[in-house]
Amino acid sequence: MHVSCLFFAPRLPFPSINCQYTRDERLHLENRRPRVLLTTRSEYDRLGRLHRRDVFTGNAQRPSPRRWDYDYRNNLVREERDDNPFSWYRWQYDSARRLLVQDGPLPGQEQWRWDAAGNPLEGSAEKVTHNRLTQLNGIRWRYDVHGRTIEKDNGQTRWHYRYDGEHRLTEVISQPRDRNKPQTQVSFRYDPLGRRISKTRRQMLGGQPTGKPVSIRFVWEGFRLLQEVHGDVPLTCVYSGQDCYDPLARIDGVEAPEIFWFHCQPNGTPERMTDSVGQVRWEGGNSAWGKLLRESEMQVSGYSQNLRMQGQYLDRETGLHYICSGITTRTAGGLRSRTR
Repeated sequence: MHVSCLFFAPRLPFPSINCQYTRDERLHLENRRPRVLLTTRSEYDRLGRLHRRDVFTGNAQRPSPRRWDYDYRNNLVREERDDNPFSWYRWQYDSARRLLVQDGPLPGQEQWRWDAAGNPLEGSAEKVTHNRLTQLNGIRWRYDVHGRTIEKDNGQTRWHYRYDGEHRLTEVISQPRDRNKPQTQVSFRYDPLGRRISKTRRQMLGGQPTGKPVSIRFVWEGFRLLQEVHGDVPLTCVYSGQDCYDPLARIDGVEAPEIFWFHCQPNGTPERMTDSVGQVRWEGGNSAWGKLLRESEMQVSGYSQNLRMQGQYLDRETGLHYICSGITTRTAGGLRSRTR
């Protein structure tokens, strides 16, 4: 067995974290990951695909396991949780590897249809004209001449989208049908490389501002998100490897920092965060397309967990997922508007 250590020690005054890895000699894949009082053991199949993951917390003898199975085309077809035969999900695909069915205890069975170009279909429709989805699951979209989404309406709220000359999303205005609810305006700023460096939220009710604007700044390491900064409190993200987007840990604050560990699905989507002693501090449930369906509130820290699929960041004000190459809506997958 080969043992290596990972140390994260940015420039002071940031804290350091220590994480040890033990890897399989044949495939050079991670086998165990001791994290202070938290240990993760991962098993891989002959093709190097993640097959099982056990998480041991504190002195607990019984792990918290996950297990995944794949078909011969490397599609994920089954997931089991906590060694409970009634806690599982199963997926079916067509010959083009497009998802057709998700089956499981919650929310039950879901099905999708696609046209020849890979656009999701609704009802008896057989194709999407001009490859621009205008209606799905009670949501309507409108586009401009560049193919950018300029309006979205779900019957309760209408969103308006504005862009700059580089096709980057610069503003989203949400207008609830209920006039007793405030209108929200979210604006975005970018650096010369096209990376988003800040967003600011303002709320209006009856034409008058309600409260002060709230801004969040973003710091990047190349094209990976390194920090989101709330006021003077940075939330620093540490990744599993130098060239990957799979999050390993988050460090909240500087003076009295808290360290949280990510537990991710095979595609890198976080589904749980624990502290250094293995206590669950956040847990989320996702749709087949990566949309956050339910979550527990962050305990103690008070800051939301916004990382989604690898390289994606959830804007809770708009429901959109931001990546450096685009903005995506996780209704049924697909890129809605590009930002670069």
